[in-house]
Amino acid sequence: MTANLFPATYPTGKFILAASTCTYHVPTSSIVLVHEHHSPSTPRTSWEWFLPRGRKDTNESIHATAIRETIEESGYTPTLLATSHNTLQPGSDEEHAEAFHMQLIPYPGRTGVRMYVAFYYLATIAEVVRAEDYGSGFDGRHEAGYESEVVKIEEAVELLSQGRYMLKDEEVYDVVEKRVVGVDGVAERFFEVGVVVRGWREVQRHFAKAEEKKL
Repeated sequence: MTANLFPATYPTGKFILAASTCTYHVPTSSIVLVHEHHSPSTPRTSWEWFLPRGRKDTNESIHATAIRETIEESGYTPTLLATSHNTLQPGSDEEHAEAFHMQLIPYPGRTGVRMYVAFYYLATIAEVVRAEDYGSGFDGRHEAGYESEVVKIEEAVELLSQGRYMLKDEEVYDVVEKRVVGVDGVAERFFEVGVVVRGWREVQRHFAKAEEKKL
């Protein structure tokens, strides 16, 4: 039997809970992304782009964390979207706002492994209006250089993968290997590409169903 690469259980002080959102502006088929400041002379695909994400505060719900971190890091206020996406949580026959994706990031150290557990939620913004005081609540040197943008889904795929992937006929296409890899074939370091594309498909299904009900 192969030993587990990382421990299966973590006591308090050995794990960190965090949350993020895929915040879409549906009318323009766009999503909120964050990047660190870079020279305008360098290609946009060489910048470090990511979804807003951060640690849960003590006594804060994980849903509230997702909203707060998105506001703090991007300046946009999201509304969590209840959809019928598949989940293993009981009672999922109705629309729900359960996490759409989960990521585990192990941090090995001298005293053992600490596990960073991040939950991703689907959300929307009604208007592309960023808070006037954006950046005033940045905490720490790493956030001081943050900048946010609302970009088209197609561009988000390219930016999040540093140009490695693109959308071709609504499928994730590997520019290097010249083949369709789909959302499940994305390299782990670019996993947010798969999250964004899969999330966008679910959001489109949700609003398409809503329109059908009106007919």
